[in-house]
Amino acid sequence: MAPEDQPPSAYDFETLSREIVVSRLRDAEDHPAAAAKTARDIILPALRSTFPSQAPRLTTIQVCRGIVTGSFFIDKDIAATVIAVLEMTAEIAHEGNLEPSEIMTWAMEGVASVMAVVGANTQYAVQTAIEERFMGAGAIFGELCQKSLDPPP
Repeated sequence: MAPEDQPPSAYDFETLSREIVVSRLRDAEDHPAAAAKTARDIILPALRSTFPSQAPRLTTIQVCRGIVTGSFFIDKDIAATVIAVLEMTAEIAHEGNLEPSEIMTWAMEGVASVMAVVGANTQYAVQTAIEERFMGAGAIFGELCQKSLDPPP
């Protein structure tokens, strides 16, 4: 989902998560793990405090877009970061009483919306890493990337 296709939001979790990554995780020893923990630490309280005024899907998309954008700004391994965040979605789903496949898809939507900016090589690396770690999810991610590039009807 492209940012312009999203419903209006009173909460800006994308900027929050991007700024946390840029300011606090620049020198993290294990950036992917720190980024995944940051995603969890933002998403869970955000879900609790914003529902029902903001859908969990939108919150998750915003946070994951911010995490990946921030990681890109500070020149971190995007593929490894995405895999760590996607692995964390099971824990987020469990603690947030959400369907694991839904939150993983929402996270991939957020990531996919950034792929046009980070470039084709990075998109390929991310899609390949997703497919290797989560069999069948690479194709879904590829579809989400394509959908994020398509102009709205």
